[in-house]
Amino acid sequence: MDVVQSLIDDIKNPVIDTVNSDPSSTIIKKQNKRRDSNDEETKKIDWDFWTALIQDYTAVATKLPHLLAAKIQQGLPSKLRGLIWQSMCQASSTYLETMYSQLLSESSPYDKIIQRDLARTFPGVELFKEENGRGQTMLWNILKAYSLYDPLVGYCQGLGFLVGPLLMNMSEAQAFCVFVRLMETYDMRTMFTLNMEGLQQRLYQFSCLLSQILPKLHAHFHLHGIQSAMYASQWFLSLFAYTYPLPLVFRIYDVVFAEGAPETIMRVAIALLKKNEERLLDLGEFEDLLDFLTSRLYETYDNEPTGLIKDAMELSSVITKGKLDELSETYVHDMEDQKKRAEELVAVRFNGRFGRSKKDKKKDDSKRREKRSGDGKSDRWSFNAASLPSSRHSVATMQNLSTSSTSSTSSDLSASSDNEAPMPVTPSSASFSNNSASMGVLHQQIEDLVSALSVLQKEHADVTEQLVSIKMEKIDLVNEVEELNNRLRKENKRMSIDSSMTLNNDEGFESGRST
Repeated sequence: MDVVQSLIDDIKNPVIDTVNSDPSSTIIKKQNKRRDSNDEETKKIDWDFWTALIQDYTAVATKLPHLLAAKIQQGLPSKLRGLIWQSMCQASSTYLETMYSQLLSESSPYDKIIQRDLARTFPGVELFKEENGRGQTMLWNILKAYSLYDPLVGYCQGLGFLVGPLLMNMSEAQAFCVFVRLMETYDMRTMFTLNMEGLQQRLYQFSCLLSQILPKLHAHFHLHGIQSAMYASQWFLSLFAYTYPLPLVFRIYDVVFAEGAPETIMRVAIALLKKNEERLLDLGEFEDLLDFLTSRLYETYDNEPTGLIKDAMELSSVITKGKLDELSETYVHDMEDQKKRAEELVAVRFNGRFGRSKKDKKKDDSKRREKRSGDGKSDRWSFNAASLPSSRHSVATMQNLSTSSTSSTSSDLSASSDNEAPMPVTPSSASFSNNSASMGVLHQQIEDLVSALSVLQKEHADVTEQLVSIKMEKIDLVNEVEELNNRLRKENKRMSIDSSMTLNNDEGFESGRST
């Protein structure tokens, strides 16, 4: 309590250092201007409310939920944001801080990969610009420590975009503790495991919500081959930090810590699409749609976060935790059904040779021996249960084969009726071999179809991953071009100022000579 209060007191009453330099210097003027603006921002803070919330978030959230929602919609005070985030997620943990200091002394198998990705994380943010500077060092420490803390996740490209906003609002050790809470308590971890099961589930939920809330837009995307993974994956993996401006990202984090990560991501995503529905429906090209979805959705809000946060929070009654849990159950059932269908295909493919117990196989063998010891009349036409196909398609095929076999037998009998007396109808060995050959062809065709389907699914996943990667690289290039243009404009401006000053000096010199 005392520590929190002292931190708040320091913010409310900042110590102003005396500067023993030229008071006319531009540096002092900028510092004074910044202090004045900070004083104005400090005066607007509801200190009683935020102090109570930092000291006991659960009590305030329980007693004043509507007031808290209104405050969050307006945005947390930037001076207190780090403290409030820690209180919301209950990140204070001596155990985690101690473990963090221990993990820093160890080496991680992901060290080189993490080092390679540091320059790609928030390249336009001053804190992370300098190579091996303070910001990149803190980011590297946290990502390395977490890869050791949670070896099942290890390190995945994109985790830095989750850590960056934390480091901009709190110390390194505090950021690690909050990051652990964000991954574990706020259900972000499963999206970064080896098979990314959580991401697949979130994309399924998002697609279902899109089809229910914005059915026309969902049909439009389906018509033009736009899948949610192509544009929404980065939203889920980076909490919108990869492409959206930091003021909006901070506001999204405010809501995430209060209402949960999956719910907030869904609400913000649907709000963005709903706001841009008419413009998206007017686009009829795949490239135009994907470009708009990945880089232009936020333009509708004129880069003002409050409007988007308000629209997202209005969806709280539609996109609820219960709704997401219901969709999760449906997703699990669908996955189980797909697994069963795959097993049925495998059963048909191998003609029931797998999946039976040894006891059943012994029974089948004993039955076959008993039949061989008999008169042998029906031996060639006895099909045990294990050899029958397990799918409806194969059963229908067997019926067709049986019909064709009967018709061929009937034609043989009618052809020989003029020369021979009627005899009991017994299938020939030739027709049996024909049936066996047909079954072999069918099994080979099914095997080829299963293999082709597997190849197509893999190729589709690869193409989708490549497309997302290309779009991300394009965004990086656009940011670099924009940064270079800004530098060029500044350089041109500086050169024009220098040239004008030179010109003025020359004119003054000439006028002095003339006098």
